[in-house]
Amino acid sequence: MPAIRRRVARDISQPGLPKEKVLATVVELLEVTNLRIGNDEYAADQPIVRLTTLRNRHATVAGTSLRFRFRARGVAFTRLGFETGALRGS
Repeated sequence: MPAIRRRVARDISQPGLPKEKVLATVVELLEVTNLRIGNDEYAADQPIVRLTTLRNRHATVAGTSLRFRFRARGVAFTRLGFETGALRGS
């Protein structure tokens, strides 16, 4: 894990939105939020949001702050918020 974290930190610090930075952001989201990955087939059968089924309506960005609000299990809504280096200097 230390090597992965170093790579994520390096890739997130890149300017713009190259593929490496986007992938590093997904890895950071997996670690910070503990969201499951999911897929489109699962999303079609379940009203539950996973990392790969998040949509723009689920996220709010303000500066370097990223906030999510979505239906998780059952009828519960999940609210997650954190600061991310991925949003610095984009």
